[in-house]
Amino acid sequence: MRLLPALLLVAAAAEAAFWGGQMATGLPPFYASTLAAYGGQAYLLYTAYGQSGLTIAGVALAGPAYGEIAGPRASGSASSPYLFVMANGSLALLWTYSPALGSSLLRMSVLGPRGWGPPAELTESGVALSYASDGRLIYVAWQPYPDPTYSTTRLLVLALNGTVLKTIAAPGLLALNGARGGATVGVFANGTYAVLAANGTVERLEALYAGFSDVGLYVFRDGALRYDGRSLEVPWAAAAAPASGCNGSVILAWGAVGRLAVYLLRESAVRLRSLYVPGLAVARGVCAGGYLYVEAESVLNYSKSVWAFVVPLAPPTPIVRIAAANGTAAISWSVPYPVEHNVTAVYLSVYLDGRLLRVERVGPTGALNYSLTAPGNYTFAVTAVSALGNTTATANVVVNATAAPRPGSAQTATAPQTWSAASRTSTAQTPAATTSTARSGANYVAAIAAISIAAVLAAIGWRFRGPSSRRLSPRAQRRP
Repeated sequence: MRLLPALLLVAAAAEAAFWGGQMATGLPPFYASTLAAYGGQAYLLYTAYGQSGLTIAGVALAGPAYGEIAGPRASGSASSPYLFVMANGSLALLWTYSPALGSSLLRMSVLGPRGWGPPAELTESGVALSYASDGRLIYVAWQPYPDPTYSTTRLLVLALNGTVLKTIAAPGLLALNGARGGATVGVFANGTYAVLAANGTVERLEALYAGFSDVGLYVFRDGALRYDGRSLEVPWAAAAAPASGCNGSVILAWGAVGRLAVYLLRESAVRLRSLYVPGLAVARGVCAGGYLYVEAESVLNYSKSVWAFVVPLAPPTPIVRIAAANGTAAISWSVPYPVEHNVTAVYLSVYLDGRLLRVERVGPTGALNYSLTAPGNYTFAVTAVSALGNTTATANVVVNATAAPRPGSAQTATAPQTWSAASRTSTAQTPAATTSTARSGANYVAAIAAISIAAVLAAIGWRFRGPSSRRLSPRAQRRP
C-alpha cells in the first residue's frame, strides 16, 4: 500500500475491515464531488465550508485504511474539484477560484511529492460551469458572464498548459460528464445528452443518462445500460454507469428513492451490494488495489452529504489451522468476512496421498477432529466459493508408515457431481510451512501444516473527523 505522507493528516484506527456510510454532511449543495484512482488507492475530494469561504477537502482511501488530504493552495475560495490522470501518469486536479461575485476561474494543480503543486491559471475571465479531461485535453463548459439561460455557453478545448485550441458555440450546454479520446459528453439544460468532439462535431444521444469512462461511451435508456458491446437490464433504475478502472466488470445503478446497487458483470450479472442513500443524486465508482470505492452524493433540504463505501473485489482465502496428536488431526478453519466477499458456499475436502476421501459443505467457520487411520499424506482443503472467484487453502498432516495406526479403515465419501473445485489450489499461493510433532508412547506422528494463503484481510477500519464540515463515523454496511 503506497501512501503519500505529505497529504495524509489522520491515521487509520483499527475497527472493521469493510465499511460504508455517510462520511461528510452539511456541505454546500450544487458543487460536484470527484473520485479517481491513482497509485493503487482512491482519492475523493469535495467542496466544503472553510474559515474564509468555500474550500476543497477529502480523503485518500487504500482498502480499509484512509487519510485526510489537503486541497490545493488557494488565496481565496476554491470549489468544484475534478481529478484526472494526465497522459504522463501524474494526478491532476481542476478546480474553480472565485475572486469576485459572478466570476469562476479555472485552475489546475498537479500532485507532487510534497502535495499539490502551485495552481496554473487556465481561464482569466468568465464562468467555468463544468469541466472534464481525457488526460491530453481539457474541456470546459464556459460562459463569458453568468447566463441563467445558458444561451451563451461555449465549449472550450484547452491544452494541459491552458492554451485555447478551439472555442465551440454550445447554447444550452449545462455540464460535462467525462471525456475520452478527443471528446466529451455534454449535458444540456433541456435534459438531453450529446458527444462533443474536440474538432467541433456534435453527436446527439438518446439517453436518460450518458457519459465517458475508461471503457468508452456508456448510455442508459429504456431501463438498460449499454457500453463496450455489453449491456445490463436494470429497469428499476433512474441511471447507471460502469465504474472506472474495473475493465467494465462493475456497474453502479441508482434510483430516485435512494436505492443504490453494485453489480458484477461477467458471464452474467451478480448483485454485490444493495445500499440505501437518502436523497441520492448521483454515484461514482473506481477500482484500485483489489477494491471498489463507491462515492454517492445526496442532497436533502438544500444540504449536501457525501457517502462512501468500500467493497472488496478479490475473493477471500480461507485460513486453515491443524494440530495432530494421538492419531487424530484437529482441523479448524475460517473464511474472512464471508458476507462482504459474497461467499455462497464453503467446502471441506480430505485427501490421502491425493485420493479423495471425503467432501462436505461446511460453514464459513468451523472445526472438527479427523482420525488418521492409515499412514500417508493427509491433505485438508477448504474452498470458498463466491461471485468474485473460488479460493482454496490447504493443510497437510503426514503420518509415518512406521506409526501404529488406530484400528479401523480410512473414511471414504463421494464428492457431489456438481462440485468440481475440491482439488483446486489458491488463486495466488504464498506457501508457508510450519512443523509440529506429537508423541504418544512409542508412536510418532509428524504433523506438517502447509497453508497456502492468497490474502488474509486484517480487521481494521477508521473514524472520520474533519476540519470544517461535520464528518460522521462510517456505519458498517451489510448486504441484505
